[in-house]
Amino acid sequence: MNSFMGLIKKDWILSRKTALLTVWIVGGMMILSVILAVSAYFYHGFEFNIFDLQGVLDGAGKPLDIAVYIMNVSLVNFPGMLALIFAAALAGGALNNDSQKHCEVFYRIQPVSFWKVTASRFIVTIGGNLAVLLAVLLGLFIITNTFGYLIIGTYSLWTAFKGLMLGYIEFALIILVVGSFGFLCSSIFKDKAFAKGLGIIIIVSALIAIINLLFQWAIPQPIFELGKFLFEFDVKDIGLREAMNWSILFRWEHLWKIVFAGVTYVVGSFLYKIKEVK
Repeated sequence: MNSFMGLIKKDWILSRKTALLTVWIVGGMMILSVILAVSAYFYHGFEFNIFDLQGVLDGAGKPLDIAVYIMNVSLVNFPGMLALIFAAALAGGALNNDSQKHCEVFYRIQPVSFWKVTASRFIVTIGGNLAVLLAVLLGLFIITNTFGYLIIGTYSLWTAFKGLMLGYIEFALIILVVGSFGFLCSSIFKDKAFAKGLGIIIIVSALIAIINLLFQWAIPQPIFELGKFLFEFDVKDIGLREAMNWSILFRWEHLWKIVFAGVTYVVGSFLYKIKEVK
C-alpha cells in the first residue's frame, strides 16, 4: 500500500498543473465578474441593492425549489467541460508519457506491481480531475447560494445541494468514459493519443456515412453512437419529481458507463504491458 500511495503521489505531482487549471480558470472568471460588478456599481451609475429584493419570492414554494434545483445543476456545466478537456488531455498521455521522456525502461524495472502502476495513472488522470471539479463546485455552491439567500430569502439548501451533486455525478460519469477512452488510446499510440483515437472514430463514421448514402443502408455511425452513450438517456418515463430525486442515478446508462470504464482500463493495461519498450 505504501508503494501504491507513493505512485499516486508521484503521478499527481506530474499532472497537478493541468488538473488545477479548472480552479484557476473558474476562479479567474469569478474574480473578473466581481471586478466588473464593482466597476459598474461605482463608476457607471449602476444602482442595485440586493437587500431590496430580500424575501420577494418567499412563499413561492415548489416553483422556487425547481428553479433553485435547476440553477445548481447548471453550475456544473462550465467547470465540468473544463475538467472533461483536462481529463482527456491527461488520460491521453497516461501510458505513453514515460516513453516520450525516454524513461519507460527505468519505471518498468522497478519492483512495483504492474497493476499498481496502471491503476495509479488511471486514478490520478481521471479521479484527480473529478476531485478538483468537486472542490470547485463546492466553492461555487457556497458563493452562489450565499448571494441567493441575500436576494431571494429563505429556500431549501438541501434541494440546492442535491441539484449540485446530481449534476456533478452525471458529469463525472461522462468524464469517466472520456478519460477511460483516452487511457485506452494512450496504450496504443505513442503521442497525441486521444486525438488519434477520436480521429479514427470520425474517419470510420465518415466512411460509414458514405456507404449508407451509396447503398441506402442504415449502419450505425460510431461518432453518433458515442454521443448518445455519453449524453442521452430515455426521459419519456421520467417526470420532474423523479428527476429531482436520488433514484435518477440508478439507471442502466450509468451502469454501462462504469462497465465501459472498467473494460477499457483492463484492455489498456494489457496492451501497455505487452507493448514493446524502446
